[in-house]
Amino acid sequence: MSEVAIPSDELQDFEAVVRDYHRFPEEFKISSAEDIPAGLEPIRGVVTVMDCTSGVQRVYRTGHGQDWITSFAEELFGGGF
Repeated sequence: MSEVAIPSDELQDFEAVVRDYHRFPEEFKISSAEDIPAGLEPIRGVVTVMDCTSGVQRVYRTGHGQDWITSFAEELFGGGF
């Protein structure tokens, strides 16, 4: 896997979720990596989100059919961070 930039629209959605929970985007560190397979398989990857305050870290799958922002929001609102 190689590190890649997170698309700006996804970053904006992430920041909106964080603010909805009355937190600041700066409280989190996020990184992304992709695996580009040979052939016709879809690109897959992961986004890692770390809460800099608590040190809690979660990894979310990305790619076709995945919605890491919704998964992050469910964990944030559910007390997972």
